[in-house]
Amino acid sequence: MTTRPTKIMQRATDKSTCASWGTNAPVRLFLASPSGITLSLTHLIPAAIIIALLAVAGTPARADEFARRNNQGNTLLKKGELDQALQRYNEAKVERPDRPEVEYNIGNVYHLQGKLDSAAMEYQNALSTLKGPVAPNASYNLGNTFFRQQKYGPALEAYKEALIENPADRDAKHNLELTLRRMQADSTKQQQQQQDKDQQNKSDSTQQNQDQKQDQQKDQQKKDSTQQNQQSQQDKKSDSAQNQPPPNSQNDPQQGDQKKQQQQSQPVGMTKEDAKRLLDALKNDELKVQRLRAQHPMQEGTVTKDW
Repeated sequence: MTTRPTKIMQRATDKSTCASWGTNAPVRLFLASPSGITLSLTHLIPAAIIIALLAVAGTPARADEFARRNNQGNTLLKKGELDQALQRYNEAKVERPDRPEVEYNIGNVYHLQGKLDSAAMEYQNALSTLKGPVAPNASYNLGNTFFRQQKYGPALEAYKEALIENPADRDAKHNLELTLRRMQADSTKQQQQQQDKDQQNKSDSTQQNQDQKQDQQKDQQKKDSTQQNQQSQQDKKSDSAQNQPPPNSQNDPQQGDQKKQQQQSQPVGMTKEDAKRLLDALKNDELKVQRLRAQHPMQEGTVTKDW
């Protein structure tokens, strides 16, 4: 299994293509990013092709100026003078804003500058009308741009489009496979993160339920303690009421005397029922005596015995 190079490589297109395009044959550069992806940064649109296209359109003077500025941009880009190259491409675009080739070249500059949003926009604008051998390279570079942004879904679609237009593009195939592996790794990572999140939520919910249960137990203990204190206070009040003498028993002398007389009138050792029967018997005897006296009234001066 061969490994992709990690240094910048430069590879020219095949000789037949170079010959047909003249001395300004395009050069396709390949870069290996730190992530291992092979980047096709430039497939420059040569001036010869642009001149031919614009000549057909019937504007040779403008075609010459457009092609000249575009070709200057290509030369500066190969030297790594990106800002100057971008300036020449923009001047060429002013001459012919309808040409997708210069948008593709501007996209290459933005890609090298790390302005990936701008690069993607230029590549997409170019692909809307770009035809011919440059179109698969625009799709390839668009895929590289999305890959660097970690937009693996759009990158995958761009690489697929590049392979449809050029099935022999081994770099597009390599980057497509790498993109699929990244997507799978991201999916696995997201699943693991979701599982960790679910586990954390479950743990938090369990802890919350435990805390709530402990709070309820504390509330119940507090309630029970309050009830016990209230019951203890009630018991103390009840005991105190039982130990107190009957109301007004000490303050009412008459009632105290009556109670004392009743106690004295009852013989010691007699029950209440026995005392009642004795009183009833005495009353009966007294009644008999009164009747007897009525039958035999006392004579004046007679002394009677005191009962």
